Amino acid sequence: MLKTDGSEKLTDAAIEEAAQWFVRMGSQPVSTDIQQAFQAWLEQSPMHQQAYQQTAQLWTDLKTPAREAARSGWHRKRQRQSFSPGYFAKWGSVAAAAVVVMTSTALWRDAGLIQRAFAEYAVAPGTYSELTLSDGSRVYLDGDSAINTNFGDAERNVELVRGRAWFDVTRNENRPFHVTGGTASVHVLGTAFAVELEPEVTKVTVERGLVAVHSKGKTDTVRLEAGDSAAVTPDRIEQIRDGNAEARLAWRRGLIMMNQTPLKSVLHELGKYTAGRIILSDKELENLPVSGVFQAQDPDAVFDALRSTLNLTVVRVPGLMTIIYR
Repeated sequence: MLKTDGSEKLTDAAIEEAAQWFVRMGSQPVSTDIQQAFQAWLEQSPMHQQAYQQTAQLWTDLKTPAREAARSGWHRKRQRQSFSPGYFAKWGSVAAAAVVVMTSTALWRDAGLIQRAFAEYAVAPGTYSELTLSDGSRVYLDGDSAINTNFGDAERNVELVRGRAWFDVTRNENRPFHVTGGTASVHVLGTAFAVELEPEVTKVTVERGLVAVHSKGKTDTVRLEAGDSAAVTPDRIEQIRDGNAEARLAWRRGLIMMNQTPLKSVLHELGKYTAGRIILSDKELENLPVSGVFQAQDPDAVFDALRSTLNLTVVRVPGLMTIIYR
């Protein structure tokens, strides 16, 4: 986290807001209303001023090592060279700083980077993967998802580390299949179902067969049949039989289906298909309803719809962030 000149650390909120304003003020033309709002934000707190200054300085600092490295022509020189200790002292500190900046930036723009890096099977945002496990069971991993497996002679265990996955389980009565993820644990013999991790709930949807769903720390069990869903929290299991299971599994077919869906849920969905962090600048916009059917591999179409139907401004820095505001 960036530090102020004193011992106080900048808050995550101040850093995110500074990044939003940095992008807005860098977009041309900047309207008078935006300029006035920016000035008012700066005057709200010294922390805002410090966060913005450090954000701007960060971008400036990144340019200098890149220019110096390019000017040196090191990438064109094949022969070995001798360098003085002073050279390494100078450029070693620059390199270390650059590594810290680049690592921090990578983790900021991709919250799932570390979880995916240490998982057995993982898929980056904007892609998907179809796997066949050692027992013949099939798994469809959606964007920004990861799983671990632990198969033994008596049972088959899968941990959903991040995102969501669809399973088509090979039946074996002597080796039951278990999927754990978030607050939920799912037990099956042979069936097709999906498990999805969301910030405060784990969702299970059955396409075919029968599954038993448990909430971690609870003794209650809910049995789901084809077409059923469940929302699992640490406190309870809510069984859902509203006939919308097909829509909940639309992502399995490469679709994003929304029907009066809150904007915050839409952005959570888009995070699986676009690189970089998505920032909604105003919490009052979180519950704006969004409807439509889109191709998952075309998130730009959703952003265009937000512009046209909700009159929102969408500013994209490819690979780094998308900022949405009104």
